[in-house]
Amino acid sequence: MTEGLPVRRFKRSLRFSGRRVGEARRCLFLVPEIGLPCGVRDYTSKLVRSLRRRPLGEEYEELPVAPFGIGSAARRILRADTIVFSFPLLAWSRTVLLPVVLLVLGFATRRRIVLLLHEWSDLHPLRRATYLPFVALCRTTIMLSPTVQAGFQSDPVAKCARSKCRLALHAPPVLRPAVRERSRRVEQVRKFKSSCDVVIGYFGSIYRGKEPAALFEVCRYLRRNQVRASVLFVGGFTNSVDRYESRFLQKVRAMDLEDAVFVTGYVERIPELFALLECADVFLYLFPEGLTTRRSSVLTSVETGRPVLVRAPACAAEVAYHPGYSSLIRDGAVQLIPREAALPQIADAVVAAARRGPTARPVDFEAWWELAAGSVSAALGSSAGSVSGARQPNASAKPQGAVRPGTSRPARAGQEID
Repeated sequence: MTEGLPVRRFKRSLRFSGRRVGEARRCLFLVPEIGLPCGVRDYTSKLVRSLRRRPLGEEYEELPVAPFGIGSAARRILRADTIVFSFPLLAWSRTVLLPVVLLVLGFATRRRIVLLLHEWSDLHPLRRATYLPFVALCRTTIMLSPTVQAGFQSDPVAKCARSKCRLALHAPPVLRPAVRERSRRVEQVRKFKSSCDVVIGYFGSIYRGKEPAALFEVCRYLRRNQVRASVLFVGGFTNSVDRYESRFLQKVRAMDLEDAVFVTGYVERIPELFALLECADVFLYLFPEGLTTRRSSVLTSVETGRPVLVRAPACAAEVAYHPGYSSLIRDGAVQLIPREAALPQIADAVVAAARRGPTARPVDFEAWWELAAGSVSAALGSSAGSVSGARQPNASAKPQGAVRPGTSRPARAGQEID
């Protein structure tokens, strides 16, 4: 008995389709169709747009997937050669089964599975556990930071996938707008700023792993030394199992800083976002691991033109591999604080940077994304994946309320930029 047409089509889907030399191989980046605001999803969308501007760019596609659209997603997967999953994606954290079904479909039909992993060691163990099937079945794991890669490779649970790791380059998640929006929240922050000598800024999701409460120590030290300092958090709290938001607010009260801390909550509109960010005099990030090149919050802060101070990376290779970050540090847009620096040294650096004022060095947004797309293309093994022809990005190239009742907008999911 001869095979029917549906059977023959299914058998053809179980292997890579034969293509002529030089013909593009279709690559699908899977993202959730709807859900919570998510920095990783925004990054993926910008990455696909940048990849599509490269030679053979038509091979790259973004595929939004909804729980009730799995049938159409399956058909697209069967026409592709490579399937890319970006994690962590907030909208999929509540529907763990959906990406796993797509993973099994892609693996069973012999598609090349690629994992674009933005975090690892900082993730909750339960979240890491849900990613293990992807770690086991993928052919390549792409990461945006040597520190994240080192944490992944040192994890005994992921030892089977150590040789799959590839590094790619990060790029700014938000393009600096030409206009600013004046909103009620912006007016609240400007009034808050008017009574301060120094406003220390922080951007992005507020959660324990970023050590946001370390800024309270700096603020209190400056106030005790006759500098009216305050801390502006542009972003909101994540929905975490460790109840960090309540601990954060308890510490504000315990340190008697209710009038010195302002949390804006989630900011959706980019013109309003930058109007808020530009109320800061200096940005300070005291990450436990120091600067890592995956930190979107640092890049967005640089785009405001304000000085950005970050604790030096634990690993010297962290910045050396990324020409964009190297340029920001060389030009002074990002200043590294020694890891062993004591509180008085950090406070002095904050005051000195604030006195220098805005740097007026806008990031070359397109150049950064061109380089990032080239590095991801190379990691994917594309014939178009050469970084050598890309322009080198540099810093100077052209291109919830104060913690007082009633002044803070609900944070929702947080700013979701890390």
